[in-house]
Amino acid sequence: MSTSLLTAKTRIALPDSATLIKQAAAFYREHDCDVTGDGEQTRISVSIGHIQLSSTD
Repeated sequence: MSTSLLTAKTRIALPDSATLIKQAAAFYREHDCDVTGDGEQTRISVSIGHIQLSSTD
């Protein structure tokens, strides 16, 4: 029996969303998690396990 994977994407617009994403990325980097992104650039996309956070300043 095959199992299908459910994927959901949610877009949240907060005034400080880029700051929150950068803080989350820094936290997970410090705890040896795989975090990818462009750091301090205007666009940041962070993947932590199966969670993806992205924002545009």
